[in-house]
Amino acid sequence: NKFLVSKITVKPINYETLQKYDVLVIPRTNGDYSTVEIDAIETFVKEGGGLLLAPVCWSASFINPLAARFGIKFATEGQICHPQNYYPKQKNAPEISKIERTDMLKDINKFYLVNCTYIIDTGQSEVIAYSDDDAWFEIPVEKPNSLGHFPVLSRMTYGKGKVIFITSPVQFFNDWE
Repeated sequence: NKFLVSKITVKPINYETLQKYDVLVIPRTNGDYSTVEIDAIETFVKEGGGLLLAPVCWSASFINPLAARFGIKFATEGQICHPQNYYPKQKNAPEISKIERTDMLKDINKFYLVNCTYIIDTGQSEVIAYSDDDAWFEIPVEKPNSLGHFPVLSRMTYGKGKVIFITSPVQFFNDWE
């Protein structure tokens, strides 16, 4: 689609570096962001940048301090499951078909999330997709603690910028058959 994509490798992330970009995508992470980095990312968004936060279920705890800056919290230590196996090689891939017909999703009837969590606190964001009612959130070695209709995709305007929260980055990977 003629997007120029690059990886930020210099740490800590700072506002001067972020100003070179239109959108910051944070799929999964294996480490925390410092307060200085969170401040820089927040300023970037306030000043008109875009942010996409997409933790996989086991990395949500690393993303939550950053998400909290925008009033959001992802559930940790579990994943959404569904009685139907929708993806042939992946057991925990719930179909998402409860989608608000927004400009962003007007032509999408369903999608799948692999190893996904959910947005436990949606804050001021607008939820635009939920898991189906027969899905459940499962924490390993425990009984499922609640049934379906979990928020899995939301968006918000923050200052002059926009933030998208989605509960799995796997749909953005190229390594699925």
